[in-house]
Amino acid sequence: MPRLVRTRIMTVAKASFTVLVLIALASSSGIRAAGIPATGTPEAGSPYDIQVSNDLEVGIDYFQSGKFEEAIRTFSRLVESEPEGPEAGEAYAWLGYAYLCRGWNSEAQKAYSESLSRARNSAETTRALLALGQLHLDNGEYDKAVSMFEDALRVCHGKKKVIVRTLIGIANYEAGKVTAAKEIFQQALDESPHDPMPDYYIQLIEYADKKKSVMFPTKPKLGRQGAAAKKAVAGEPDLKGVISVNSGAKHTITPHVKLTLGTEADMSLEGFFLSAGDDSFRWHEWQSANIEWRLRGEEDGVKQVNVVYYAHGFDQARVAEASIALDRRPPWGSFVINEGEKYTNNTLVRLNFSVYDKLSGVAGICLSNDGMAWTDWMTYRSSLRNWQLPPGDGTKKVYARVHDGAGNISNVITAAIELDTTPPMLWLVNVKHLSPTSVQISWMTDEDCDSAVEFRLDRDRRQTVTVRGDKVTTFHVIRIEDLEPSTKYRFRALSRDLAGNLTVSGEYSFVTKARNET
Repeated sequence: MPRLVRTRIMTVAKASFTVLVLIALASSSGIRAAGIPATGTPEAGSPYDIQVSNDLEVGIDYFQSGKFEEAIRTFSRLVESEPEGPEAGEAYAWLGYAYLCRGWNSEAQKAYSESLSRARNSAETTRALLALGQLHLDNGEYDKAVSMFEDALRVCHGKKKVIVRTLIGIANYEAGKVTAAKEIFQQALDESPHDPMPDYYIQLIEYADKKKSVMFPTKPKLGRQGAAAKKAVAGEPDLKGVISVNSGAKHTITPHVKLTLGTEADMSLEGFFLSAGDDSFRWHEWQSANIEWRLRGEEDGVKQVNVVYYAHGFDQARVAEASIALDRRPPWGSFVINEGEKYTNNTLVRLNFSVYDKLSGVAGICLSNDGMAWTDWMTYRSSLRNWQLPPGDGTKKVYARVHDGAGNISNVITAAIELDTTPPMLWLVNVKHLSPTSVQISWMTDEDCDSAVEFRLDRDRRQTVTVRGDKVTTFHVIRIEDLEPSTKYRFRALSRDLAGNLTVSGEYSFVTKARNET
């Protein structure tokens, strides 16, 4: 298994017992910082059922463990307790990132604004400006985004300037200012020839232009050969990035996913560019190997997550990618009982399903005879034999639910069949002599049935002849021809109802007329 990069966590001095008591008292008084709720989500305001801590390092541990709500609570209580304390700026930065990961952009903007106002050096100022600029970018406020990035460019140092210039290029690109964007990306690429990000955006711009005149232009490729970062110097590990979405799951029912980030070698990172589902890359300072993020794009389908990692000092950059299928539509379809027959005389029936799911496939099924008591989930099969109907004649309804590979559960689908285990009643058997060689046999039943007569010579018990009617009715008439005159025959009347229940009469006899008898 690849080892993930460990975040560099600042050492936080432990407060004395007296200070902790004072902090706890201040926290309980309901002090709020920058309008950021200390409990609950920004939308609901309901409390988290977690243990509160005012320790910045504990909040960072929560965040890096993927416990984002606990982290938000901890950072909020810390800045409420010591709004002007030495750790407030760092806590606000972490709080902003936690809100950003949860998708609460307005709260993230408040926190990063507070972090900016408390920044103690150019690195902290740059971090806050880049975060605020990208929040404006997500809101479509391109001019504000560019202004923030240009402010960051003036205060940042060294190779970080390439990252900032790339963000200015991205802001222009997303604003539709393609020519200006390409110029800025080229400046970044001239300064750092092996950086895959400005190279990729230049490819995107050229690809869109070539499509107007070239039938099959080469598609852009992130980290193509010649644009990858230079190799590590002797004695340094080579940067190999890895990423996992939802612990390697193939499907998700929500665009909110958990990303596990890092490199195969245990080495320090400056940060990474992340694109989740489209080409809108965003910069992240390296703060945690575990973050939550939202897949982009309104349509379901396979979402490609791309990451470009930058090693400490920006000497190396490597691309990692993963994909996951966003599937929010449950399966749909129908099923029939006994191939669609209307009646059955057996409580054991066969179910045939026609259920569909485009993305993650139908995975499981559960069944019920009343819509309330359900079986456990079973592996889905298109045909299920020997489903047990409840006893008692009447209409029987079977209920089914299916789920797909992503976990979406369908609406309840149903099918019905009439259970009839009672044979028909048969009476008024009558024989009418038509001629010396023919008779007509009739009888009644209490429900619609088919008709048949079995007959034989009285003296021959082995050879039986069956004559069938072609109607389903309650009044049955069967005509028997080609009989022998003056001969005794024995017969039985048979009727089978629509469910397949058979009633056979007792044995009767008749003697045909003599040849000269009319």
